[in-house]
This record gives sequence, C-alpha cells and structure tokens, in this order.
Amino acid sequence: MIKAYTNLALAYRKLGAFGKSESVLKRGLKVSPNNKKIRNQYAVIAIHMKRWTIAIKRLEENCLLYDQHSIPITMLIRLAMLYKIVGIYEKSDSLMQTLIDEYPHQIKDDKKGFRKFTLFDNGESRIEYYKKLQKTDKVIITFDSINMVWKNPPFAFKLLSQQDVDIIAVRKRRKKTYQQDLSQEDFVDTVGVLVEGYRERIAYGFSLGAYAALYFSSLLNCRILAISPRLSIHPKYGRKNVINKFDFKHDLSHNYNSKIAPIIVFDPKNTLDNNYVNQELIQTFPEAVLIKIPYGGHGMAPHLLKMGLLKEFVLAAINGEIPKYDRSKKAKSSIYFRLLGQACLNHNKIKWAMNLANRSLEMLPTDKLAIKLKVNILKGMKQYDTAIEYVKGVIEYLPNILDIKVLLIDLYIEKGDLTKAKNELDITKSKFGDSRILFKRDEIIQEKKS
Repeated sequence: MIKAYTNLALAYRKLGAFGKSESVLKRGLKVSPNNKKIRNQYAVIAIHMKRWTIAIKRLEENCLLYDQHSIPITMLIRLAMLYKIVGIYEKSDSLMQTLIDEYPHQIKDDKKGFRKFTLFDNGESRIEYYKKLQKTDKVIITFDSINMVWKNPPFAFKLLSQQDVDIIAVRKRRKKTYQQDLSQEDFVDTVGVLVEGYRERIAYGFSLGAYAALYFSSLLNCRILAISPRLSIHPKYGRKNVINKFDFKHDLSHNYNSKIAPIIVFDPKNTLDNNYVNQELIQTFPEAVLIKIPYGGHGMAPHLLKMGLLKEFVLAAINGEIPKYDRSKKAKSSIYFRLLGQACLNHNKIKWAMNLANRSLEMLPTDKLAIKLKVNILKGMKQYDTAIEYVKGVIEYLPNILDIKVLLIDLYIEKGDLTKAKNELDITKSKFGDSRILFKRDEIIQEKKS
C-alpha cells in the first residue's frame, strides 16, 4: 500500500503535477503518519514547489523519526541549503560543518561534490543553486550566453565547480533568446536573501551573459567580471538587423551604481561593444575598471581562452583581484590575426591582410570568418578564379557547412557565371534543403538572368 502512494506521487512529480503529487502524499500520511519514505517525498515535493519554509518544517519533522546519528546525509544537506535560501545563515553554516565533521568520507567521495535546487522557473528562464559540499563564504552568479540552454551545464561550470565557491546559475531554455522574460524584481526576490549569506559575491558572464551580470547582479552589489557585454536587441546599443525581431522588456539603462567597480573586458576596436561601454556602462558604473584588448573582437572569451588567459581572468575576479592582460600571448590566438587582417583589408593593406589571414587559418583552418576574410581579400585583388578554387578546396574537408557553400555560390554570381551559380545552388539545396539564405540567392540569380 505504501509503495502505491510513493510510486504515484513520484510519477506525478516527474510530470510536473506537483499539486497532485502532494495530495497523494497527504493521503498516504493519513494511512501511515510516520512512514519515512512518504515523509521524505512530502518534504521533497515542497522543495519542487519552492515552498522553502514548509520544506524546512517537513524535513525537521522527518529528522525526529531517526536517531541523531542515523539521519540520512541527503536530508541534512537539503536542510543546510534551505536554511541558506531563507536567510538562517548561522544554522546553515553550522549544519554544513557538522556534515563535514561527521561524514568526512561521504563528503569527500561524493561524485558530484554539490547539490542543486531550482530556485526559479517561469518556463523560459531558470535560476539554479549549486551548493558545494563544504563550507564556503563565496558565491558566484553566472549567466548563460546566447547559445546556451538549460539542458546543458551552466556557463563556466566545469571551472567554477572546482573552486571554493557556491554557484547560482541564471539559465535559458532556448538558444538565441535574450532573457527578457526575467525581471530585475524576480531576480532579486529569488536570490537576494540567499546571497546575503555570503561574505563575497561575484557575478560573471560573456556577451549576453555579461550584459545580464551587469543588469541584474549590480543590484546586489556584486563584484562583476563582464566580458564583451552586449545585448543585441537593445534599441540603442544593439544590432540593427535583430532589434525589431524580439520584444525588448528591460530598462533602457542600467541602474546607476557608484558603489561597485565591475571589471569590463572588451575590444575598443569593436564598434558595438565600444559604444555600449563608453556611452552606457561607464555612465552608470563610474567606478568600472576597463580592460581594453584590441583585436580580441566580440568573441573575447574564446580569444582569452586561446591565449591561455581566460582561467586566470576568472580566478583573479573570484579572488578580488584585477586581471592582467599579457599582450605577449596574443600571437597564440587565431582571432587576433583574423581581426587584424580584417582591419588591414579595410585600409586597403592587401598584402598584410593576406599574410594575417593565412596565419589565422594556419592556426584554425576551420574558422568560417577567416575563410571568408581570405575570400574577400582575393575578391579585392580581382582573383575570382583563385578564390573559387580555394573555396572548393575548403568544401572538400568541410562539406557540411552551409555558409561556405554559399561563399562559392556568391563567387560565381559576382563573376557573372550564373549557370555554375545555379548548378551549385541546386546541389546545395539537395544537401541542405530550402532555407532563407538559399532562397535569397535564387532570387538574385533569377533577377540577373532577366
């Protein structure tokens, strides 16, 4: 009979029908008030429903059913996390210390080394809490970047989970969305009390995540590491081709805050990022520390990673230090050579541009942007046949990249060889299917033929 209640309640819980799950457990408790399995699920369902104080009450009642030294460690970990969430900090820290002292081997040998609660979920955004199985006085709030989704690990999780920090991760359900469904009020209501239980609070993000770190966590007076902050749909600082495709629901400006000194890492040569930093961020965060890295591009985090500096930057921020940019390591990054090559092409320094493009491609032959740069250089030299042969060679070892096939179609169109352009377009359609980018090329070919 007891198994029927627990199995049915678990099934409802997995379906997200938390209210029905709780109702089943209540009926089970009327049959067997002190059944440990039912009581455990009864506490867990309150956690899933984010009814923290009720979950605490149920867990504390559960603990009374055990001898002092036989209480399951999982139950105590949950209690420690819940105490922290609701602001009972001393009790949380004391319980964590008890766990460390009385269950040293279980804590040390735990495969994950942390436990996770979902603090907030509106269907599009989630806020997750990862409690390290040790006492720590630091918490880091991370924010997903544009192509991250919550079914995968949070931003920078592998590195951060190895540090002496707890993690609050702000997640997205879908790629290429801009977290406009999450308000500042919901964010503060969800984590404001929790972060007050830590001596040090840090926030970290890249691109969209860096924008969000500044927009949200500055309200909690965190230390912030923002790498290439950008919100592409921002009406004033965004990209013109995407601004009108999404609803913008955040405030136009960040909340003014002169109490914090966010570390903002960006490329002053990148127009969008430079304008956003200088026209908005240094106005609202007058104590901001700017780390300018020319020719790092908007993809600053990959650039730092290639130079072997990203980890150093993150750890410096965690430790309350200002990261140092070692210029001598820029030669380790293909991105640097590509962007410098593009700048040379823009200034009609063709030979320099080609040398830099080739150097970038030697380091990373699969870089679509470097491939496109080399093609543009060859086009600037009017060497269309050479460009066509080059792209054909690229396609041989990168046959599944649509953008490169489009480069070949465009070269035929620009050369005026519409027959080959159409043939290549048909081959591409048969492989990749119809798409907007191919439909547009079809229109161009038909227009030129007529």
